[in-house]
Amino acid sequence: MNRHKRHTGVSLFIVSILFCHQALSQNSFRQVAGTSIVVSGTSTLHDWTLTSTEVKINATLQLTEGSVLIGLESLSVVIPTKSLKSGHVAMDRNTYSTIDAERYPTIEFKMLSATVSNSVIHCLGQLTVAGATKKINLDTAFKIDTKQNLSCTGSIKLKMSDFNIEPPSFMFGTVTTGNEITISFQANLAGG
Repeated sequence: MNRHKRHTGVSLFIVSILFCHQALSQNSFRQVAGTSIVVSGTSTLHDWTLTSTEVKINATLQLTEGSVLIGLESLSVVIPTKSLKSGHVAMDRNTYSTIDAERYPTIEFKMLSATVSNSVIHCLGQLTVAGATKKINLDTAFKIDTKQNLSCTGSIKLKMSDFNIEPPSFMFGTVTTGNEITISFQANLAGG
């Protein structure tokens, strides 16, 4: 009798492991069309924006069988510095000079930890700009459909000086940019 209980217990344990393995899966995701990042700020002359659609995102997500996002295992984001465009050649040149794009050709974010609750991913990560790395907290609203297409939006306010970047000035110092910037993003990801 005791031996029968032990076999039943072991069998139930194995079945529960198999069930949990099938119910939860880790899936790799990459960016798809519609992914963009916008950096905006102010100056004494006018507000400005820089936009990139050349964002490279790799993520490993934990999903249930019903495509419910329950965890984020890894996330990395790489933006080619010179993919940030304002629509004005002179401003782009000044931007690349300010953040030393020749020496630092990418802006990178790497997740350190994350939690998921109420359609929001709370992510702690390291953002590297112009060779300086800073830990940041980033909250991202998300939606996921049954085909495992994930849409994320969010924004964060940062200071250029946090990354040892001196806010640039132009026209012999008569036009200066503000230290605070806002980074906004739309990330569309597909599993596969």
